[in-house]
Amino acid sequence: MITGAFWKSWMLRSPAAAGLRRLVLLIPSVPAATREVVQTRHRARCSLPQSSYSLEEFRTIRARATRTVRQMYTRIEQSTAVVSRWRAGEAAAPEDEELGCPAGSDHPDR
Repeated sequence: MITGAFWKSWMLRSPAAAGLRRLVLLIPSVPAATREVVQTRHRARCSLPQSSYSLEEFRTIRARATRTVRQMYTRIEQSTAVVSRWRAGEAAAPEDEELGCPAGSDHPDR
């Protein structure tokens, strides 16, 4: 037997059960008190609005990220060129500054 309490607990656990409302109301043996509970509609609980960046903030973030990636790309390209020249015997062993590394920084031996 479907009771009002059972229906409420079922709806709390599974909001998707709302589609069964019509089927339950078609069953002639459902008590009137249960019908009232089943017919009562509940609003879906609104989730808290998600905060997001404004368009201007997003553009600023994207511009800074683009600038950072561009700088890293340029640094890698320059370092690759220096190492390639060194490997080809066209240049002496590169210094830290030529590779874009701060003086005295830790990096693996070449």
